[in-house]
Amino acid sequence: MPAFLVSCRTNVDVEWIIYSDIDPPPSVPANVSFRRMSVQELNERCSHVLGTRVDIKRRKLCDLKVTYGVIFADDLLPFDFWGCSDLDIIWGDVRRFATDACLQTHDIFSS
Repeated sequence: MPAFLVSCRTNVDVEWIIYSDIDPPPSVPANVSFRRMSVQELNERCSHVLGTRVDIKRRKLCDLKVTYGVIFADDLLPFDFWGCSDLDIIWGDVRRFATDACLQTHDIFSS
């Protein structure tokens, strides 16, 4: 997590939202926000939005990644683009490849 946060700090015009039931570590960069959400709250939100019973205890959270845009749609309203990743990613210069020109001409970036 410390290395992830350092890499976020160097990408000042990219914002990260982390949903978690643990307290944020000290010195979180301004462009990273932690949103407190218990597993039960996440289950309820996913179940409501997806219209089916979701139980994170029986399913891996990463299985839901493809639905994050729907599950967290309200939080994503201010943004033109969103993505998902893991907390073990060390980001380089995101805007080197996600330039304004590319963002205006592409809807999806994928590895």
